[in-house]
Amino acid sequence: MLKTSITLFPLLAVTCWGHGIIKIPQRRLIGPAMLASCGAGPYNNIKADTYGPIENAVAKIGSDTKSDCDLYFCKGLKYEDNTANVYSYTVGQIVNMQTDIEAHHRGYCNVSILSTETKKIISGPLIAWPFWGMQYPYPPEESNFNITIPDLGTQCKEPGKCVIQWYWYSPPNNASYPGGNNQTYESCIDFTA
Repeated sequence: MLKTSITLFPLLAVTCWGHGIIKIPQRRLIGPAMLASCGAGPYNNIKADTYGPIENAVAKIGSDTKSDCDLYFCKGLKYEDNTANVYSYTVGQIVNMQTDIEAHHRGYCNVSILSTETKKIISGPLIAWPFWGMQYPYPPEESNFNITIPDLGTQCKEPGKCVIQWYWYSPPNNASYPGGNNQTYESCIDFTA
């Protein structure tokens, strides 16, 4: 059975657009641990469409999908496939992040720090965007932005314990969010602090 822990942040949410990913810093990538956990359907879907919504991968769940596959946490991508991509940050360090967006849908967007154990926010949002409409190209502050690493105590001292998560959700098309499509996008960055 697929474990699905969807965390929506309506009170903290603001608007952005996308089929997208974080391109800087290096986000979690697909690999054999994800294949072993989530099975061929979700793996092949994400491999073929890195920018695509999580819901497309969920639609490909098969009998080879294991209970530890959580497509709604870091898109199902695993730390074990990304041990060479762990950043070391210090409290107060400014981290530049850059997005690559392929499609335009209104939605909520923010960056937070999550525990990989609880899959819950432990700090954030560190940044969120005000409503900015269907502007293209994207305003620089929404496609090339900085976050500041907060004091996390010892929670993120060891690799694999925390991620910086770029989270974007486009609600169903409605009067408040014309162009919405009921899709979720995430990119996670493994780090220590």
